[in-house]
Amino acid sequence: MRPYRDCAASINLCQSSSLATFARKNNIASGLSWAVFLPPLFIDIGDDYFRAFLGKSLGYACTIARSSTFRMSFVSEAKEKLKSVYVPVTIATFPASRDPDLSAFILADNDSPYSIAYWDMGYPKKPSPGVGTEGFFTAVLKTIKLVDIKTSLRRKRYRNMKVSPCYVGIPRSLLRSPGTFRPHQNAARLFATEAESKLKSRLRDPKLFREQGYIGGKWTGGHGEKSFPVLNPQNGQLVGKCPEMDHQDTITAIEAAQQAFEIFRFSTPLQRMNILKRWSALMQKHEEDLATILSFENGRPLQASRSEIKYAASFFEWFQGEAMRSYGETIQSSTPGHRVLTLRQPIGVVGIITPWNFPSAMITRKVGASIAAGCSVVLKPAAETPYSALALAELGERAGIPAGVLNVVTTDQNVSSVGKTICQHPVIKKVSFTGSTGVGKILMEQSSSTLKKLSMELGGNAPFIVFDDASLDKAIEGLMAAKFRASGQTCVCANRVYLQEGIHDEFIERFSKVVRDRMIPGDPLAEGTSLGPLISQKATDKVERLVQNACEHGAEVVLGGVRSSQDAATFFPATILKNMKPTMQASREEWFGPVVAFYKFGTEQELLQMANDSEVGLAAYVYTNQMSQAWRAAELLQTGMVGVNTGMVSDPVAPFGGVKHSGFGREGGRVGVEEFQITKTITLGELGLPDGKTMY
Repeated sequence: MRPYRDCAASINLCQSSSLATFARKNNIASGLSWAVFLPPLFIDIGDDYFRAFLGKSLGYACTIARSSTFRMSFVSEAKEKLKSVYVPVTIATFPASRDPDLSAFILADNDSPYSIAYWDMGYPKKPSPGVGTEGFFTAVLKTIKLVDIKTSLRRKRYRNMKVSPCYVGIPRSLLRSPGTFRPHQNAARLFATEAESKLKSRLRDPKLFREQGYIGGKWTGGHGEKSFPVLNPQNGQLVGKCPEMDHQDTITAIEAAQQAFEIFRFSTPLQRMNILKRWSALMQKHEEDLATILSFENGRPLQASRSEIKYAASFFEWFQGEAMRSYGETIQSSTPGHRVLTLRQPIGVVGIITPWNFPSAMITRKVGASIAAGCSVVLKPAAETPYSALALAELGERAGIPAGVLNVVTTDQNVSSVGKTICQHPVIKKVSFTGSTGVGKILMEQSSSTLKKLSMELGGNAPFIVFDDASLDKAIEGLMAAKFRASGQTCVCANRVYLQEGIHDEFIERFSKVVRDRMIPGDPLAEGTSLGPLISQKATDKVERLVQNACEHGAEVVLGGVRSSQDAATFFPATILKNMKPTMQASREEWFGPVVAFYKFGTEQELLQMANDSEVGLAAYVYTNQMSQAWRAAELLQTGMVGVNTGMVSDPVAPFGGVKHSGFGREGGRVGVEEFQITKTITLGELGLPDGKTMY
């Protein structure tokens, strides 16, 4: 069983305020429930959040609580038993024939100041794939008394004590049992070192760091007064806390949006244009702060974050013009003496759900079009990256957005409930979603009862095609742009790279050298870093799984491919694979990571067959110097967007969207505003016009 990657190889307890999860030495009642709270083991008991499970004899149990409240309860209810509370240090998984393994471990590792314990935490209640109900068990092997640590820190007794990495083996089925956290959440979200957030101190305008939701023009913590932690993907440190809003808060936001819409719908295009103009100017003025916020919560290198802020502001610039170009038509009727007019009117209250990979640009692309159209908005940003959304709301307020026109609902644990409320509430007339195809289908189903207008920008599997006659230098630059933006975590990233036989080997050799030279991993906030972490350990594990699967089926690693034990749990190195086959699992899934997968093709017909062999069709890229070949490929590729001799397909002036299971609807461009409008037809009769009957 390999070490859980969130566990540090060694941690100096004196230098870190992080102690461990509490446990009762002689009573591991419900021990399996307690066990799933271990990774990455260390939780600060001096700040706001931690997870713990205490045995029944202590008379207290909690899952998430404020430590100050817990500390008072602990002292008042079980002060006399404090000395029997131990800190687990090393956890191990053993097969059913465990005694020899345990004995060998204890004999070999009986080093002071640890105390050796043998806490059998039981067998899994349910079997998981490949693991029987009696296939293994988990045990705590090393402990330290909590009291010893707390009283000895002053005497520096443990200054040089190192904490061993823990080995944890918990079946997936157990992780999904009642009372445990959801496995799809980043483990570090609940178990990070609760260091004082450094973000606010780096901002020139600290007011941009908002830790409240925004409803009806007011900042609010929600009716439940619960919150969730937001962590830096690079180091797992706390960025801050956001309100854990729920169904009722969403209803409140929808009602505020509806009330505002009844007035805002009659605003003039000039008024809406000026709001977007001021908003864009404020984004440009505060570009550095917005980029810093984005890097802290998303993990993107600072230079790339600055680029996103520029890109995000450009949508407001584009849509301020489109607000003035919201034209109707006058149509000559086929009925004598009649005239037909069309008007474009705002559709109503809009529900917007955005992802974490472009936490600013995805908002401005959707909200900018909504405001230009005259709609009010209920926005649910991703739980991983709420602060970019809240900073934009702060700037929007300064730009003069009327109260209730923009509402921001933040949530982590109640994502499904909030999304369902947005989709099913009759006041919401339009839902715009960017995310996975699977979630998009769920939202479509939930919206069906109220027949909402939908825009779905879903998953991709972009082919990147290089023909023999292409300029290799330009194709390499294009692939660098199309693959490594956001560490490969975008829906339009090049997922399958098809090289024609004549340039296959040379291209890979030259491209590999460029990647080695340019992809510099490091702290996202450090200048010069070009490759940041992925958003979570779950994301990193998925990339690693796909690489392993490809190698098992014949792919060859040219560069990278293996995580170092020294790397952060969320980091995956820039990786190049060749000899890829269409039948591999990675050919069907998005990498969503910094992996370049090369395929070889001979003829154009063979290429089109492979490139179109996908359920999704968002973007594609073609490099060739033959116009006829470029035109054929662009028309015959089954995608919503094609970049010819460029690695960029997204532009505020151009419609963005896909076909097949990549969704429907378009964002950006002239049609971007139309997605948030209805077309009303007005027929005028009895106008007293000559009917022309005397001529026929």
